Amino acid sequence: MVLVGIYFYQENRMANLASQLKCATSAKEFFDNHSVPDNKVVPDYSYNDHYSQRENGCFILIKDINYEYKIDNETLYNVYENTIKGMAISADGIGNNTAECNVNGRECKSMTEFHDLLRKIDLINTY
Repeated sequence: MVLVGIYFYQENRMANLASQLKCATSAKEFFDNHSVPDNKVVPDYSYNDHYSQRENGCFILIKDINYEYKIDNETLYNVYENTIKGMAISADGIGNNTAECNVNGRECKSMTEFHDLLRKIDLINTY
């Protein structure tokens, strides 16, 4: 009985690793296809990806920070569905107050709250 349990644990772990790898590859392609236009200068344009086993989905958080205009824009996408799951826009340069902020329809008031909501519902775990 114990050996059967170990086998299924290992099988599930390998499937999860394969899903994470597929997500990382798909997220990179998604990011490359959503890159900044050549005529737009963005000092910091980056992403974090996350495979959520609980949500059975691949998510990417794209960060677009413009230091000149002090705008921090973060958008969370479901990679496989090509849908926006959340976004936060801070125009005060430090992320304390957001002009717009929501995750799955839930409003938030700061970048910290935005990131907390993402972690809480397992959409991103990189912060």
